[in-house]
Amino acid sequence: MHEQIREYSEKIRNKLIEIRRDIHKHPEAGWTEFRTSTIIAEYLDELGYEITVGRDIVSENDRLGVSDEKYIDELFNEVSKDFVDSRYLHKMEGGFTGVVGDMRKGKDRTIAMRFDIDALKIKESGDNISTEKGFSSVKGNLMHACGHDAHIAIGLGVSEIIRSINDDLDCNIKLIFQPAEEGVRGAYAMVKAGILDDVDYLLGIHVTNDLKAGEVECGLGGYFATTKFDAEIIGNPAHSGGTPELGNNSLLAAATAVLNMHSIPRHSKGITRINVGMLSAGTDRNVIPDNAKLNIETRGENSELDEYMLNAARRILINSAEMYGCTVDIKIMGKSDTSYSSKNLTEYCEKVIDENIDLKLCRNIPSLGSEDIAMMMNKVQDDGGKAIVIGVGSNPGFKSRPHTGEFAIDEECIHKTSGLLSSLVYEIAKIDSV
Repeated sequence: MHEQIREYSEKIRNKLIEIRRDIHKHPEAGWTEFRTSTIIAEYLDELGYEITVGRDIVSENDRLGVSDEKYIDELFNEVSKDFVDSRYLHKMEGGFTGVVGDMRKGKDRTIAMRFDIDALKIKESGDNISTEKGFSSVKGNLMHACGHDAHIAIGLGVSEIIRSINDDLDCNIKLIFQPAEEGVRGAYAMVKAGILDDVDYLLGIHVTNDLKAGEVECGLGGYFATTKFDAEIIGNPAHSGGTPELGNNSLLAAATAVLNMHSIPRHSKGITRINVGMLSAGTDRNVIPDNAKLNIETRGENSELDEYMLNAARRILINSAEMYGCTVDIKIMGKSDTSYSSKNLTEYCEKVIDENIDLKLCRNIPSLGSEDIAMMMNKVQDDGGKAIVIGVGSNPGFKSRPHTGEFAIDEECIHKTSGLLSSLVYEIAKIDSV
């Protein structure tokens, strides 16, 4: 069966590359992936999957970091012109993106795979390989700079291979295409919608340029817990020369908060992080600023440490604002926990790869980042199931860092990973438990 899966993945190699390039050319940020989600839904529909979209897979009250309603509506209306006959797009109106495809066989066991689909607010470099090959982003302020375009193509490749071997699978299959992973905003809303309630095994993947195509690492985890939040400090404007005593300087309050937040004591129980990524304030040189906005994130080696950093940051923001006679409004924009791949499942997947799949196993790649799939992993594991994240090599052979305009991948990783996941599903479906 593994040879059959490998041959099928080779057969669809070029098609998957074209899908990835099309998605790369038309990136969409979190909660606005209307074109992307529609393409995924219609692709899965043609293969016979049961499709669920909209509020059925995303809990409305649990979405984080949702953009302005008018902006979302504008993007929805723009995409609607190209998908007039779509059965699914209208259900996504208002920013309820993402797709779940089910292949149900009435079995007790359900194996799910998760693929994230959103792009980043990054301008693509003009000398990127995508420009050379004609598929660079047509949206100047958006780019797939973290490999989610490849994840989508991998997921659609899996959908085809699984469909071709469905008669040999003694399980239900669930394909989860998750919106708004960047900023860790989307997984929690999907968990709260109940789409993980019936899942026994959850598999996730992420391309990594720390490995070459054909190399994999099983059992990624230890992701940092993280909170993304915005703070708005509100003061009073005044003429800086004529009546400075009437003003309450929000910029000074913000600057005081920034310096003190970056001075929060580290914690003896583990690694902590904080970063103020943006500060904007003021209108002109002779006006005391009445408004300052900050974009901030905290991270911790575990949820307790992240909460420590968040509480300290809140205290500093409130007191810094008060020092200058200002007020502050703090809004959570994204949140995720720490998580670990299930040990037994990791060992089993390594055994399957070592014995049946022509890929090189690598180990101990460090990860100090955060991942939204943690919320899904913890849900499955808390319910008695098992979860794993697999790192798949995508190094293009030159310096390429994620979350930059120069990011690129080796596209050979796409069909190889589709085959890898399909083989793992085939083996997991045969066993009583891991």
